[in-house]
Amino acid sequence: MNWSDLRYLSIVGRKGSSPCLLDHTVKDYHFYPQWAINFDSATQTLSVGRVCITYKKQNSAIMSHWLPVSSSADERTYNPCPGCSFNIPALSKKSAIKQRCNSEKCFFNVILSETVGYPTRNAKVFAAYLPITLSTSWSYATSLALVHLTNPSLPTSSAFPPPFTDKIEDDTLYLPP
Repeated sequence: MNWSDLRYLSIVGRKGSSPCLLDHTVKDYHFYPQWAINFDSATQTLSVGRVCITYKKQNSAIMSHWLPVSSSADERTYNPCPGCSFNIPALSKKSAIKQRCNSEKCFFNVILSETVGYPTRNAKVFAAYLPITLSTSWSYATSLALVHLTNPSLPTSSAFPPPFTDKIEDDTLYLPP
């Protein structure tokens, strides 16, 4: 499926025509919890979470960490991480985080240029340790993220150009092992 089809079926939000880099969509120092996928180039790992606060001048953000309920490629449900090696305890002590992200326990810094929006409708977090179900699968979201983040020939604008987006098909995207 291409991005337009996903929007038509209400699988992803109606705003925006394609996945986008977060540094163009979230205002600096603003709290705007947006589901995202981060690709850490140093460790070659993908992480899912909510970007809580952005710092554009430093090309960084604070992101909460969420773990898939199962290892299935079709997984859409995530639990907040209770704390792992990514966790930076000092981040959870920031007043904006304490006030607005009190259900999440694991926070870490991400590089904005290595982070893209998760293609989903917004899923709000209401209570601690309750799972959240996003509207697109892990395999589809990560394949979009990897195409965008690992292809240096793509422009660094806020979105894929329309001709490229129209050519993306679900069955032709790279799926992680």
